[in-house]
Amino acid sequence: MRHYIPQVRRVIDQAERRVLKGETLPPAEKLVSIFEPHTDIIVKDRRDTYFEHKVVLTGGASDLLTDLVVEKGNPADSSLAEKMIVRQKEIYGRAPRQAAFDGGFASKDNLKDIKALDVKDVAFHKKRGLKIDDMAKSA
Repeated sequence: MRHYIPQVRRVIDQAERRVLKGETLPPAEKLVSIFEPHTDIIVKDRRDTYFEHKVVLTGGASDLLTDLVVEKGNPADSSLAEKMIVRQKEIYGRAPRQAAFDGGFASKDNLKDIKALDVKDVAFHKKRGLKIDDMAKSA
């Protein structure tokens, strides 16, 4: 009870502020589960809302997972691509030769920054204005 009563009070305060006072609360202030207060609000494609954690997985050619990061909050995928390559360099002492990403990671800056980390071929599920030759040209 010592754990849950403060959580319930927080939910009541949150509801009063949002419903009765019309306040908009930042996602970091919202408590969406008294049982798992660390749960984040994840909005996908501006249409679906989930209450979970954003997990970023990195896998190798053998389908073996080589890294896993549980992100705090809901950072944009595009802000995570370079970070994941840097982590691979820290873990294995070198950048992977090739890297493939979901479309949400695609951007011209990510392509440039990842190539600058010595990744030869970079592919994104969606091109987002990128040329295939720029992504996967191993020159």
